[in-house]
Amino acid sequence: TIKIILGLLGASSGQCRIYGKPSHTVEARRSVGFLPEAPYFYRYLSGRELVAYYARVCGVPRAELAAAVDAVIELVGMTEAADRRVGTYSKGMLQRIGLAQAIVHDPQLVILDEPTAGVDPLGSAAIAEIIRELKRRGKTILLSSHLLAQIEGLCDRVAIMDQGKIVAIDTPNNLISNLLSNGFTKERTSRGANLEDVFLNLTGRQLRD
Repeated sequence: TIKIILGLLGASSGQCRIYGKPSHTVEARRSVGFLPEAPYFYRYLSGRELVAYYARVCGVPRAELAAAVDAVIELVGMTEAADRRVGTYSKGMLQRIGLAQAIVHDPQLVILDEPTAGVDPLGSAAIAEIIRELKRRGKTILLSSHLLAQIEGLCDRVAIMDQGKIVAIDTPNNLISNLLSNGFTKERTSRGANLEDVFLNLTGRQLRD
């Protein structure tokens, strides 16, 4: 799905449009920022050089480039490390500079694929707060993740997929409420139901036997 949105794959049926424009067109992708699950960045560049490179690729005017780069580096909390080589960054720092390159051209749609995979709890919390700030700025964020506790605290709407098919789509609260209204009860714990329970109930099939 993400590759179709990004124009890297053609849809086998149907259409994919981004703000009314076919997703395979360059014009549509001007509105999109993307951070893959395992990005590969040029290790010899500094964080600032890396973000500036992507800013130019994404069409940020030269007169606005320095200010745009500085602004997103500050947003992701990488100002102090911006002039260090990317090859020296920790996993959390790589993800944050990756977020900076994804939003430096001020896209309306930001696609994040497992943005906190392999990141320590402190770094994960920092990335979650950056996502909330993007949301406050009116950005639409498509977040793909298996970290359901984080999803529950971040997302307005959740789509649960099983073998390539959407099996449920709603707000986190509604998904949990629907689970409870269908007679679900927790066993061996006093913890309330959460999104993980919803996911397992819809896709686990008794943990695949």
